[in-house]
Amino acid sequence: MTVLTREELLAAYGAGTTSPGMSLLCAVHLDLDAGASRLVGAAEELGGTMLQALPVPPQMTPPDLAAMMARLDEPEAGSAQKAVSLADTAIPAAVRAAISEDDRSVPWRFRMPGLSEYVLPGFDGEKVSLLRARPGVAIPHHDHHGDEATLVLKGHLKDGESIYERGQIAFAGEGHHHHPEIVGDDICICLAVSRGLHFTGLLGPALNYLVD
Repeated sequence: MTVLTREELLAAYGAGTTSPGMSLLCAVHLDLDAGASRLVGAAEELGGTMLQALPVPPQMTPPDLAAMMARLDEPEAGSAQKAVSLADTAIPAAVRAAISEDDRSVPWRFRMPGLSEYVLPGFDGEKVSLLRARPGVAIPHHDHHGDEATLVLKGHLKDGESIYERGQIAFAGEGHHHHPEIVGDDICICLAVSRGLHFTGLLGPALNYLVD
């Protein structure tokens, strides 16, 4: 069983190879964790060095190459409006921008006592969702057919022997069977990106139907 690491995820993000859902999670993580920015900066610098080492095509003069590199550094149109920044709520602006409803409230859906979810639209091939759970709630046993990353936005999430707090990411991989739970006194809100989550146990079929 291979589980994705934070360093691998951020390196892929810096290289521009992460999926849209993982890219959103990384952008929010960067805003919450200053150390993550240094890892991404190192990956971007390495990618730029490799690009500059490529031979210049005959039809491209050195000034043309310099102009191309300058364009790569330009922000995309509209990026300022969707810049990641923390608001008064635990849900960052970048996440609210991906919600199709009024950003003053999240249209939570009941999943089980103490646990609600909102699935963000527009992420084909992966599930990107917000999870909101009360203290003491345990997520039923489940496994995965792909990578899962869960970024804590508020509260504390325990997975195995590790406890994750605001700005930290819990990872699970293909074949990883686990049973996360909410610890502490605060409601926990997380941003989760996954592929192929499958609940197991006696309640597995019913839960799989609810979250489908």
